[in-house]
Amino acid sequence: MANSKAFKNEGKELQVGAQCKAIVELNKETYLIASIKSDRSKICLCIMSNFNKDDATNPSQSLQIGDEIDVKVVGKNESGLYELVPFAKSSDIKKKSSSSPKESIELKEGIKFNGQIKSIKNQCMYIQVPGAQEKNQYACIGRLHMIECQRSNEFKQYVVGDRIEAKILKVTHDESKGRTWIELTRNENHMQKVQGLDAEELKKTVMSNEDLKIGKKYSALIVSSSWEKEEPVNLKFSHPIHVQVSAFVRGSIPFNQIVPVEELAKHGSQILLSKKFKVGQRVEVTHIGNNEFSLLSNNGDVAKKTKKSSKYQKGDLVITRYVKHVRGRGVTVQVGDGLFGFIEMCEITDEISGNVFKYLS
Repeated sequence: MANSKAFKNEGKELQVGAQCKAIVELNKETYLIASIKSDRSKICLCIMSNFNKDDATNPSQSLQIGDEIDVKVVGKNESGLYELVPFAKSSDIKKKSSSSPKESIELKEGIKFNGQIKSIKNQCMYIQVPGAQEKNQYACIGRLHMIECQRSNEFKQYVVGDRIEAKILKVTHDESKGRTWIELTRNENHMQKVQGLDAEELKKTVMSNEDLKIGKKYSALIVSSSWEKEEPVNLKFSHPIHVQVSAFVRGSIPFNQIVPVEELAKHGSQILLSKKFKVGQRVEVTHIGNNEFSLLSNNGDVAKKTKKSSKYQKGDLVITRYVKHVRGRGVTVQVGDGLFGFIEMCEITDEISGNVFKYLS
């Protein structure tokens, strides 16, 4: 899946809505890979949260490789994998309804509930919402992002299996795929409201990328410098810091928006290396366009410049990022997004030109 290589499902196509039996081929924490029992060449993807029928601490343990499951086809993704959801037989529903009744809530914004944490991954908790979907009788899973917790260290206090109180922030239905996305919150102002969500807090919440305004300041949470690793700052990337503005909007801080160019010219690269950022730290940022943000306090000119053009004038003092060296000639540097320059060896200060590659990295 990671290499996004297309799978070839040959033979007769499975129709959307078809009910069949599948065999578990691969069991991961958040998804299953299965094959259709009647035609094992047909490979399918099953999201694990859809199969989480019980209160097991680790729901992925309830299904093993080789297990047979009843499923329904809901579509086919870009990689050629059929997408499946569980299909409950009428006998299973009857048997379940005869058991002791469980707590059930309405899937509506502002509803408070107490649910069990099923998984913790990538600054998010996945929590079981009490009650079942009416059609397939399987549990619903909601996502609680770290930015919607009351405190950043609160996120570290919980483990899989714990129960936690939260409110539903947003519910999104995808009728074409038969799925529902549930965003949760533990924001203090929302939780203190007896009913519903806090109106003033909702106004501050950025619900989509389209709501971002150039030049406006936002409170953001540092999440990572890389999509895979939890490194707060890594100058090997042109966008070394990633931030979360809300549960719905993520952005990044370019290398030239961390410290003012005047400070870098005065103190050298040490001032950049002295900046300490941690995953979970709150910072105030300014939006400069294209989901990019700045940590510079006086950023009005930068925002205007980004909006107009990325051209630089002769004599401008700019922050660049070292990319690579060309032995005997000089170094290639990055000035901004998609904009690179070259510094000739003779243009590098005499103090370090004797062994320039020892100083630049």
